[in-house]
Amino acid sequence: MTPSGICSSPPVTPPGQTGRRRRGQPTAWADRRHPMAAVAPGRSRVTAIAKGVAASAILAGSVAAVYAERGMVRTGMAAAWHARPGWVAAGIVLECLSMAGFVLLQRRLLTAAGGSLDRARCRCRYGSRG
Repeated sequence: MTPSGICSSPPVTPPGQTGRRRRGQPTAWADRRHPMAAVAPGRSRVTAIAKGVAASAILAGSVAAVYAERGMVRTGMAAAWHARPGWVAAGIVLECLSMAGFVLLQRRLLTAAGGSLDRARCRCRYGSRG
């Protein structure tokens, strides 16, 4: 017991990588699960069924929405055929510039937060340099 009457617990540290990974070989910590992530035996089946039901509901809702607005979709497609190609090209270029600016902003924010981007594996790592 600490003087304040609160029990102290040992510090929690996440499992670290034990070495460099070669292609095709999992890291030492890749197959270990956190003890708090234990799942009840039948829960994975229930989760899979729930995900399938949710995906089906989303798909059915999307089809119903497009069917309900089919007149608006038809009008929009007719207008798209009359668009001027120069304006379409300008819109595409401006959208690409917008996305490139967003990428640069995100990279700068990641760097400011102390993270790094592993381009070979396309994943983000926080708190590690190198």
